[in-house]
Amino acid sequence: MTKPLIFNFMAMVAPSHAATGIWRRPGSTALNYLQLDHWVELAKLAERGKVDALFFADQFGMAEGAWDLVIGNALHYPNGDPSVLISAMAYATKELGFIFTNSVMQQHPYTFARIATTLDHATKGRLGWNVVTSPSSRAAKAVGVEGTADHDDRYKWAEEYIAIAYSLWEGSWEDGAVLHDRERGVFADPAKVHAISHAGTRYRVEGPHMSEPSPQRTPVIFQAGSSAVGQAFAGRHAEGVFIVSGSPEAARKKVASIRQAAVDQGRSPEDIVVLEGLTVIVGSTMEEARRKAKECESYVNSEVVIQQLSAMARIDVSQYALSTPLSELMAHSQGIRSVLDMVIDTMPPGEVATVNDLLHYSARKMRIVGTPATVCDEIAAYAAAGVDGFNLMYAFMPGTFDDFVDYVAPLLQKRGLMRSEYSPGTLREKLFGKGARVRRSHPAFRCRAG
Repeated sequence: MTKPLIFNFMAMVAPSHAATGIWRRPGSTALNYLQLDHWVELAKLAERGKVDALFFADQFGMAEGAWDLVIGNALHYPNGDPSVLISAMAYATKELGFIFTNSVMQQHPYTFARIATTLDHATKGRLGWNVVTSPSSRAAKAVGVEGTADHDDRYKWAEEYIAIAYSLWEGSWEDGAVLHDRERGVFADPAKVHAISHAGTRYRVEGPHMSEPSPQRTPVIFQAGSSAVGQAFAGRHAEGVFIVSGSPEAARKKVASIRQAAVDQGRSPEDIVVLEGLTVIVGSTMEEARRKAKECESYVNSEVVIQQLSAMARIDVSQYALSTPLSELMAHSQGIRSVLDMVIDTMPPGEVATVNDLLHYSARKMRIVGTPATVCDEIAAYAAAGVDGFNLMYAFMPGTFDDFVDYVAPLLQKRGLMRSEYSPGTLREKLFGKGARVRRSHPAFRCRAG
């Protein structure tokens, strides 16, 4: 029997996410991003369609690049804090998971650990954390850090940050510490609550954790790094990895590499689910679908695309000749390298990917355009390549997600490619089938006290 795939709706608390400029479209609700009702209704829609989770992207700090271009075109700016919205969406739903992005630069790990535990309690164990390292110098300056560490050093920062979080979540309160003994007047056993006494390169954290253990203790860990050091980090820590490949063939290679990274860290290949990023544009006919895709492209500003790519890679793409090989940009990039990898991986054999290929790549390789049946066929092709599921990005808000729930999901469910009902338990149990807490092979497990 075909194993159901995982489907997340991916969004950002901002005027636009992957499809920059689409907020301009008449009738778009994207400009309602600051209204709580907007997000509660999206959560209800996702749960109606048996979607697994809402995955919130985030950008900490204003995007790099020309001030007027970033602000004037709402290039991931302004944006709000997704963690603030999760409680309301969780209250309005019963099964939907919530995965939010938080940069290690964003707040102290002691503060973040309490926020995550509080949300895991509030959602009854439906929480995931997407771990990111912010490459933005503007973000660094905004919080008083002069400059940003280079690519590999940011992952060293993330290693210390996540180790502190694990110690707080798993090691500060033992199982059985919480008693709630009304008769004796003992809330918790002091002997089973511990300081963590961390002294590292960036942080000194005594603890103990401010919150009693939540259903999952450690939220489900997600990550999206594609560089060698990023994949090694994923191999150690990630339970879900977000990739953008552009084709099933390219996805197959990425999946194999990620699973090998898990094995290299003493984990099982099945300890990680791999999620492809896609935008699905659906029409009742191919002609209608193509018309929608063309309309989406009509709102794209080429200057903004260049700026967006430059901000992601942390390198000024506009300063390079169109014939420059992307391998040269890769050597100088200190930012998110997955966008460069994606173009390189999808080039025909023998052809060298250039800056020109990068600029014309845009969002076309990150989307499926077609009827519900052809969309399901392409999703099945990714599944055959080893992908476990998808982060679905929107072209139109909320139309892209409406169309998926109303027209694509029922056909996927009929084919056995998508769940028809939610399985019980926490987000981790829903994704992996058993166990609310991290597996024994996960580094967080080794932090457990008692």
